[in-house]
Amino acid sequence: MKAVQLRQSILQAAVQGKLVPQNIHDEPASELLERIRQEKARLAKEGKIKKEKPLPPIIENEIPYDLPDGWGWCRLGDIVNLTRGITFPASAKSKEILDGFVRCATTGSVQKEYNPLADVFIPATYVKNENQWLQKNDIMMSSANSKELVGKSCIWNAKERTAFGGFLTIIRSYSLVSLSYLYYGLQYLQKSGVFASYSTQTTNIANLNNDMINNTLFPLPPFAEQQRIVAKVDELMALCDELNAARDISVKRTASNIMPFPQLGEDEREIGIAARGEIPGLSNEAARDIKEMFGDDCNG
Repeated sequence: MKAVQLRQSILQAAVQGKLVPQNIHDEPASELLERIRQEKARLAKEGKIKKEKPLPPIIENEIPYDLPDGWGWCRLGDIVNLTRGITFPASAKSKEILDGFVRCATTGSVQKEYNPLADVFIPATYVKNENQWLQKNDIMMSSANSKELVGKSCIWNAKERTAFGGFLTIIRSYSLVSLSYLYYGLQYLQKSGVFASYSTQTTNIANLNNDMINNTLFPLPPFAEQQRIVAKVDELMALCDELNAARDISVKRTASNIMPFPQLGEDEREIGIAARGEIPGLSNEAARDIKEMFGDDCNG
């Protein structure tokens, strides 16, 4: 299995409740959703978020698969708040050449988990309120991109005060939802093509508006299980990273693992190929997991 497929399988198992065991003592997702609704109502009353129109109820033929007991289907808009980026006509690549400009993230900034080299600088006057500045743990989503990349997201944790452009949607979760679980769920939706299927296509660009994102179905586990899932996904993704790194290391050749070809003649050299090999730098845990996944095939 290729590394990309392995990562996708891990995310799929995570959002289907197949990665860690359930605990009947966890607070069910239905109660969690009710507490989130109360939190949203309080924040709207305090003027910290906009009051949103009710989302449509989930009907049976929308549900793509069954969830474990204690989980629940919700719409993304039930558990997050969305902010669209600034549309700006003027920008520069370097703030050194123009005074009064501020850093602004773009859809290109989302690639490779956040690439500041793709940021631009815009006049500070375009930033009208505090919500248009990125905040720690914001999820930046590329909501206008190619079909393959629309919906791609990353968590923003840079320190420099930064705004965000019009092709980005900022997703802010509530305190009762694990940021990391939400992020892994969004990754699964993007990589499995769900966001692409909801998007509209114009001039070779796929677009996701706020209604499309808010109405997307999302599998919500109990909060305690969200934390267990995140811990397991983190562990398995680290293992994937380790396997990728090991793959790039040359296989060691030793006298015991060389299988010589028969001699080809007096004027021809004897040659050999590596029939088996050891991968240096691989941890005992990784070696064990490879053995469990692939059995004896991992030695040949």
